[in-house]
Amino acid sequence: MDFPILLKNQINALCDGVSLSELSQNSSHLSETYRGSRIGKERLLQTSKQALVYAVTRMPATFGAIAETLEKISAIYDFNPQTMLDVGAGTGACGWAAESFFDLQKLVCLEREDVMRSLGQSLMKESDIPLLQQSQWQTFDLIKDELPSKADLVTASYILNELHDAYQEKAILKLWQATEQVLLIVEPGTPKVFANLLKLRDILLQAGAYVIAPCPHQQKCPLKNDDWCHFSARIARSRLHRQAKSAEMGYEDEKYCYMAFSHQPLSFSYQRILKKPMITKAEVAFDICSFDGKNNVEKISVKNKSMYKKAKKLAWGDILA
Repeated sequence: MDFPILLKNQINALCDGVSLSELSQNSSHLSETYRGSRIGKERLLQTSKQALVYAVTRMPATFGAIAETLEKISAIYDFNPQTMLDVGAGTGACGWAAESFFDLQKLVCLEREDVMRSLGQSLMKESDIPLLQQSQWQTFDLIKDELPSKADLVTASYILNELHDAYQEKAILKLWQATEQVLLIVEPGTPKVFANLLKLRDILLQAGAYVIAPCPHQQKCPLKNDDWCHFSARIARSRLHRQAKSAEMGYEDEKYCYMAFSHQPLSFSYQRILKKPMITKAEVAFDICSFDGKNNVEKISVKNKSMYKKAKKLAWGDILA
């Protein structure tokens, strides 16, 4: 799903009075901040220009990852949330993505950083979308504060990884207790983050939750210690995005991990494609996570012409029925 043109134009307009060198300098600072350890830091972004650079360089990637995960969840889980609670909303990427998928009636965005909250709220208020215009933004710290309400869909993106291990169990249970239908967690696609996500998965399974994606089962993860479950969303870069990051390519690939939990189990079985399929003239080979809790390789021969033709169209992260 493409980054909304309306949102891109709003962000570009806000950058009119900012020099390219200033954007580039703030972009470098932002990259260093996000590459380093952010655990326990009181304030990640402190100025409005830093928040604006975040919207230019990171908001499209967050939007892309969220939109892709919502598409994957919607393909297997039949639900139409009316209310949404976005915890650690940043500049609002999750809300923009969910609005395009669901007929939401209420959106509450919770964000600790003042400059992020101010920009995110402004971008939504100036949109032409009633749900976003009427969104409620509140100051919120996931560790210190209690969630103000429950919602059908609760999202938390790129936030749990910023917490000390001692706080993460409390945080994930707090998010689950606020979830009426689906809880979606999205984090960076690294081995360390995935290992941590597996611990949170165990906590929620013990609390009675069902994982519905990307795992097609409730058993222990079958991947070996040197492997990790992650996916990639290709994001188109705007001209301003390329300039701010001194990038040559017209796109970037956002690597992410995600897990979605529900109060009800799925009513059918499926398999998840974990890596880019290997396509040859003889067959298509898929590395899959199966509904029986195993990591297998499935091959579809060219001799089965109809299945082979369909298999060639499947991609990393898709369902293999």
